[in-house]
Amino acid sequence: MSLILGYDRLLLTPLALLLVVSAVCVSASARAEDLTLGTVQSWLQENGAKLRDDDLKQVASVSELTDLDLSGCGNLTDNGIAHLLTLSKLKSLDLSSCRRLTPKVFETIRQMKSLEQFSAEQVGWANDVAPLAELPLLTSLSLARNTSFRGKGLSELRGLIHLDLSCGRGQFGDEGMEQIKDLLALQSLDLDGQDTITDQGVRHLGRLTDLRTLEMYGLHRITDDGFNPVFSKLKKLRTLSLAFCWWHEGKALQLPGGIRDLDLHESKRLVDETLVRLPEKQSLRSLNLFQCLVLTDVGIESLQDLPALESLNLGSIRALSDKSLKALAGNVGIVKLNVSDNDNFSDHGLSYLSELKALRDIDLWHCSQITGTGLQAFEKILALTRLNLADCPEVDDAGLEHLRNHVQMRYLYLDNCSKLTDSGLQSLMGMQQLEELTLSGCGEITDDGIQCLEALQSLKYVGLENCPHLTTAGIEQLQQKLPACIIYK
Repeated sequence: MSLILGYDRLLLTPLALLLVVSAVCVSASARAEDLTLGTVQSWLQENGAKLRDDDLKQVASVSELTDLDLSGCGNLTDNGIAHLLTLSKLKSLDLSSCRRLTPKVFETIRQMKSLEQFSAEQVGWANDVAPLAELPLLTSLSLARNTSFRGKGLSELRGLIHLDLSCGRGQFGDEGMEQIKDLLALQSLDLDGQDTITDQGVRHLGRLTDLRTLEMYGLHRITDDGFNPVFSKLKKLRTLSLAFCWWHEGKALQLPGGIRDLDLHESKRLVDETLVRLPEKQSLRSLNLFQCLVLTDVGIESLQDLPALESLNLGSIRALSDKSLKALAGNVGIVKLNVSDNDNFSDHGLSYLSELKALRDIDLWHCSQITGTGLQAFEKILALTRLNLADCPEVDDAGLEHLRNHVQMRYLYLDNCSKLTDSGLQSLMGMQQLEELTLSGCGEITDDGIQCLEALQSLKYVGLENCPHLTTAGIEQLQQKLPACIIYK
């Protein structure tokens, strides 16, 4: 009898499991059948990775759908995508990382005449995009991270305005550049990472005179001889990235005039003359020179009195001195400034920044010579919401006193400011909007000191690792008072 009961239990276990799975499937199916225009996107986000072809029947029943993101839906096949042909108002479709699809899926996509935007990033089936020429409204195409794409079919997509071909270690190369030379409507082109392009290929960009945005991160094979003829023709260009052209010195480089957003970061050999020669600097809105390692004060002094400049990154340019900070004093519209990783900037240099009243974000990470006295420069810059003083070992309690009235501060980083004590934390009590605070490596902080942080209920993250005077009990007490805050210890 016991054998029979044991046998019954063995049967009942998989039966129960089957019933649970069936219930889940029925529940999921029911939810799909109830989809509306207002709920379909959230349902897709919740179930995306699990979607199968039959689920797209339900999605396709939402006839008013105009935007559909199926990226990462790895179970979908060409047959599933065919269900979407009933969506006559569909304007945007994203099939990125849908890796079970094949080139045959273009037989379906070419019939979606309402499509204006299409994305097929990080897939292996989009090596010939000629079928997209049958989409009369298509203006935006992203084929980013497709390492094998060489440009086949692009020459037929004459209506494109935005094209993203960014790909680390891609094979687009000069052959692909030949394919885009007649896309005369292009206004935005992203070639980031396509490092096989040479002077021979880049010359084709000279025909795309409507370009406003051009991204060429890491295209280190292109020389001044390749860039200059192109830039002389791109009169409408407003956003340009030549970042991580790490060998490029730019001694003869003639950048185009009228640029608003210029990214040259990690161009590690870029020389001062490139900045000095830059025409129409008054148009600059953002300039990224992070880790342009050989730049000196001469280059930065050419950036004085730029009324439109809002964002400037001079981080990790170790040769800069207080002269560069003085040159920035007239750029009173700066909102975001990075002058991190510099052993030459002093308290006196920081004083030149006191007139930057619009400043909301400043990064002083690893400026080893700055002391608490230097923070007096920011005492009346009350727009400041983010301040990074991590690894500034000379910043002390007196320095935080200069920040006492910054009630709008939201992000404050004080890692390894080893002179800070419990007394200094009292200066933070008015920062009732503070969301992130890092005190890691502040070795003088004790349990008594962090108790005052209990009053900052806005905190979402606090870093307290490597603080030897803090106890587990003290940190747990703080956690109880700040239950919604992540405390890293």
